[in-house]
Amino acid sequence: MAIHILLPFKDKFDKNFPGSVSITIKNTIHFSRYKKDLVIYGDKVENPILPKNFVGIEKTKNPFKSKNKHLADQMCSLIKKNINSREIIEIHNRPNLVNGVLKKLKNVKIFLIFHNDPLMMIGSKTLKERKNLLEDCDKILCVSNFIRNLFLKGIKFNREKVVVLHNGVNRKLKSFPKKKKEVLFVGKINKDKGVHLYVEAIKQIFQEHKNWRFSVIGTPMKRTNKEYLKFFNNVKNTIKLMFDQGNLEMSLSHEDVQKRMQEAAIVVIPSIWNEPYGLVVSESMSNGAAVIASNKGGIPEIIKDNGILINNINAKKLAVSILELINNPKLLKLYQKKSWQNFHHTGEKAAITIDKIREKFLI
Repeated sequence: MAIHILLPFKDKFDKNFPGSVSITIKNTIHFSRYKKDLVIYGDKVENPILPKNFVGIEKTKNPFKSKNKHLADQMCSLIKKNINSREIIEIHNRPNLVNGVLKKLKNVKIFLIFHNDPLMMIGSKTLKERKNLLEDCDKILCVSNFIRNLFLKGIKFNREKVVVLHNGVNRKLKSFPKKKKEVLFVGKINKDKGVHLYVEAIKQIFQEHKNWRFSVIGTPMKRTNKEYLKFFNNVKNTIKLMFDQGNLEMSLSHEDVQKRMQEAAIVVIPSIWNEPYGLVVSESMSNGAAVIASNKGGIPEIIKDNGILINNINAKKLAVSILELINNPKLLKLYQKKSWQNFHHTGEKAAITIDKIREKFLI
């Protein structure tokens, strides 16, 4: 018996700089009763999170072959050598690989896990493609009800095959942490994540609050086009204008990011796109930070009423919400307490949920 987990090529199972899918797998695997049976396949990295469970695959030398298809083909070749009647293949976020895997591996159970909008992904954009996936897959898991509803758009049959598996986050703290007067943005430095709204908002308020620090922890995009460089430089230069009160830190390890969240009084998630889940929301709550977020995508079902949600977010509304907490210490502590006490999306809970599903197909 084995459970084979296929990562997207771009998502690195790296100890220091893991992708978001890798983080969620890392957060659940230690609690899984099938830990010894889990094999994770992905692009080869120097420092894998779990070396005993990870199979790093060398990049294809064929420049015309899809990197994701190459990973899937190599995984199938390895599985064929020791295949038995109880095998589950869990494909993360690549619906276009399902059919090819089924052609190579007969009599296996296929789980497809969606971390993003299925209507925007190759292999699940059309109604016909999603119906085919329901026929081919034994289970389809979505990281939020928001994503599940998108997948089921126009589908009337086999809806029970599609279930929600919220991402799990592990709280390392045993007691509420000591907080600094710091507002923190964590995420990719791009427009989708709304970092430009954040820097514009804090630009309006930082001079009135000299004892507060306003930080951005993010990863720049690899784009080199003029439009993105202009966007990135605008973010960087705006933060520079705040002198010691502004701080831009790039490419921190996941562990260091968590330490910064533990210290931050407020974490801001001003996404302007529909976040499928909002991993930073869960991580912020696990660290007892007050959360201000846009009311988009899967964020509301994670935060509920335990933070401030902003409809149709813009810089002015964000500045008002930040000031509301900075100027009202009692309200700030209330939202920090709500985050801390109502954090429920743990890695253990996610592991229990998926293990129950796996069990039904391994009997």
